[in-house]
Amino acid sequence: MIKKRMHVYQSLVAGLALGALYVCSAEEGSMKLEFNGQAWMQSGQFVNYKYGVKGHELSHQWIQNNLVCVGLRSRFHPRLQGAVSVAGWLSYNTFPDSMLIDPARVSKAAAISLWIDRAKMVLKCSPDPEDSLLDLHIGYFPYKYNRQARNLGEYMFRTGCYPGYIYTDGFDFANAPLAGLRISSDALGFWHNELLLTTELYLYPMNDFSVTGFSDVDLGNGVLNIGAGVQFYHCFPVNNDYTQPKYYLSNVAVPGSTPYAPNYYFAEDDPAHNDTLFYTFAGSKVMARFTFDPKPLLGWDFLGPEDLKLYAEAIILGVKNYPANPDPDPNWNNMPVNESGYDKLMEKMPVMVGFNLPGFKVLDIIALEAEYYGKKYANRSPVVTQGLGMMRLPIPYDPQLNGGYPHGSIESAGDGTYSKEFYEGGAAQWKWSLYLKKTLFGNFSITSQFARDHSRIQTSLAQSIDQEEALIKDKHWYWMLKFSYVF
Repeated sequence: MIKKRMHVYQSLVAGLALGALYVCSAEEGSMKLEFNGQAWMQSGQFVNYKYGVKGHELSHQWIQNNLVCVGLRSRFHPRLQGAVSVAGWLSYNTFPDSMLIDPARVSKAAAISLWIDRAKMVLKCSPDPEDSLLDLHIGYFPYKYNRQARNLGEYMFRTGCYPGYIYTDGFDFANAPLAGLRISSDALGFWHNELLLTTELYLYPMNDFSVTGFSDVDLGNGVLNIGAGVQFYHCFPVNNDYTQPKYYLSNVAVPGSTPYAPNYYFAEDDPAHNDTLFYTFAGSKVMARFTFDPKPLLGWDFLGPEDLKLYAEAIILGVKNYPANPDPDPNWNNMPVNESGYDKLMEKMPVMVGFNLPGFKVLDIIALEAEYYGKKYANRSPVVTQGLGMMRLPIPYDPQLNGGYPHGSIESAGDGTYSKEFYEGGAAQWKWSLYLKKTLFGNFSITSQFARDHSRIQTSLAQSIDQEEALIKDKHWYWMLKFSYVF
């Protein structure tokens, strides 16, 4: 996982922060220091999946991960709280043995990673520090706005605009790590609002700032919750040559030159192609969601608190339309650049629907989710790596890679099954997930998931990371099982 890679000095910083929390709390006799943490082991198997730029069809890839996370929470003042935690991750390389150049080598070596799980302060700005009329959060923290989403959905911080993509970071992690400022407010007891200024940490172009706002209301004593949000994605770029590129990175420093990257389109009212414009990673997202819980109306006390909840979420990934550019510069050998464009609503609007089946208090959650995302190209996220597989342009495909398509040309795409037409309909646009959870004795839980979602095969070999999702055919799916303990 991307967020699980950090340098040794970052671990030292986290350790110093933990120590600072302890010292400050010890000096304040009335303040309370609280230790917390979790530990879990998960195993599973990608039963069928695709891997690599050639789209190799593989099966029965075993996944084994272990995690421990420890942290401190402390109150320096009735209005000021702090939380710091660090995590350690033991995983095994998932690079397929069948693809090793040297069959005598063993690829399943264990890898240990350390990272900061959270490091934040919370300032209570309300007249009464015990309420949540106005709170200010500062730092690095995991964030979740859709409480019902177990796997799919939670789109605002796990998507891109141009090109549209959905990125997830592993099983049972339907949230996103954020860094920045968050202002939250609860008004009238049923109206919740949030405003966030965050910086991009892991997906290209990195370090750009985005502004996000959320609002939701509870109606009918918990029967209906309706929420909406808007995000101005990469609205404050750190370097606009990356956010709206006109050159490949090696040519960024060539001012006034003819654009070297095919990152352009022509104005729709300019048939002579004299008005050249450029695509951008930046855009505006608009999200809406709801949760309907009929139990308060029915009064059935034999059901669990999560049973029968119906929920949905949809987002528009970029409200501004950009036309297609099917006519690239002849220097690119007439290879496709952006044949689909960004001007069709259903091609840039993922929609997720979920329903919690009755667990009758035997299981806490049985969540069945389905998603449709009608884009016409591969779901490929711009993750920063050193290899040629990185997408540095806000277009679906890079003409420098594989003839403009993810697995080869339209005539011969890898093994012949992943051509352009493959992504224009069918299983590549539909996802599903079944999530089950049981909690025992308050602290121990067992969680399982069966899904064809947006997962990618993780590997410690940077040059072998597949930036495209691994599950795009009807037969592609995986299962996972996790045992966890929290304290």
